[in-house]
Amino acid sequence: MSGLAGKVALVTGASTAGIGRSTALKLAREGARVAVHYRNGKQGAEETLAAVEAEGGSGFLVCADFSEPGGAKKLWADFDLHSQTVDIVVNNAGLRGPGFDGLAGAEEKLYDQLFAINLRAPLLIIQEALRRMPNGGRIINVSTAATYVAIPSDLLYSTLKAGTNLATRTLAWELGGRKITVNSVAPGFINAPMAAPFLAVPEIAAWMKTINALQDVGEPIDVANVIVFLASDEGRWITGQVLDASGGTVLGVPPIQR
Repeated sequence: MSGLAGKVALVTGASTAGIGRSTALKLAREGARVAVHYRNGKQGAEETLAAVEAEGGSGFLVCADFSEPGGAKKLWADFDLHSQTVDIVVNNAGLRGPGFDGLAGAEEKLYDQLFAINLRAPLLIIQEALRRMPNGGRIINVSTAATYVAIPSDLLYSTLKAGTNLATRTLAWELGGRKITVNSVAPGFINAPMAAPFLAVPEIAAWMKTINALQDVGEPIDVANVIVFLASDEGRWITGQVLDASGGTVLGVPPIQR
């Protein structure tokens, strides 16, 4: 890949050993300076930054709680202490929330929290980013393959991510004149903290593989590779798209035996 040397990238939700951290590392390997965002996991963010620097990359930390009003402005206030421009924004921070029994089990407080983190924050982050982003920038939103199917326990999370997908297409059209591309990447089940409670149950972990065409659970780097491709020069002609990075999740009905 090419075109990332000298670029400045922001990766939200990069403090844990998941897609965010893998993306930060991959961007750094390609030459970008990376802003590593965290909410309350400063130690994890420091570990991500240390890993970036250990491979010869550079970066800095930014802190913000997107569930609180003003979270996006706090993020950019921290960012501005280190850089006045941003070339790549990866909206990776997300919250699935606890499992609940469909619509009946969703409390208003949970609605507000998931909305703030999964839909409001990415839009406000992009709004502020555009004041700092030169023409030719890249915006990548991390979505989910859960938007393809009906999963009652994921009603709020998947609905909000579907909203982000629509915003992706709309912003791609709006920003095309500035040669800024906007895309979403939709992972399936990934061996990362968000899926850890499910992967810890052997029966559920086995089921996850049955609904995947490649019969496996993905690794964070599998998604990070797609994100960084979109951020590169090679991805410049892709915009307004939701790229499936799920290994073919829910492509078909699993057979009784595989």
